[in-house]
Amino acid sequence: MAEQIITKRCCTCKQIKPHTEFYQNKARKDGHQEDCKVCHRKADRKYRQTETGKLNHRKGDRKYRQSEKGKITIKEKDKRYKQRENGKLVNWLAVKRFRAKHPEQTKAGRAVNHAIEAGKMARPDTRLCHSCTKPAQEYHHWRGYDPEHYLDVVPVCKKCHKKIHSLLRSKKR
Repeated sequence: MAEQIITKRCCTCKQIKPHTEFYQNKARKDGHQEDCKVCHRKADRKYRQTETGKLNHRKGDRKYRQSEKGKITIKEKDKRYKQRENGKLVNWLAVKRFRAKHPEQTKAGRAVNHAIEAGKMARPDTRLCHSCTKPAQEYHHWRGYDPEHYLDVVPVCKKCHKKIHSLLRSKKR
């Protein structure tokens, strides 16, 4: 015998639709909302544009951030993941792919690290960013990655370093 499709009439758009088109609501007799998913989303969007809706939405966010689960930031989650075996493997594979794709950058970075270890250069975190004068975290190879320019670097913070490389990428296009 064929399965019977249970339908319901939406109280907003007045169309008859299958139960799969309605969100579940255990408080209701039939176990589903009285308006279909499409109408429910429209009403929710409209409510969130009101002052009360905006306030309640922010309260919900605050409530989540104060919960134990909400206190864990994305950085902390990423850090925890990288400490697990699978995270270590994924990170190692990403580093390996980068090194294979950019051997000249890898060699230049290693040359800077060897110079720092040998005492020929100061660590970047002991200097200020070349662009914004905040504490630097890394070096930027401003003349390129050719062997003669391995140690031609300027200290930059991570934010400025990303900006520099995004500008360089946009100029190449």
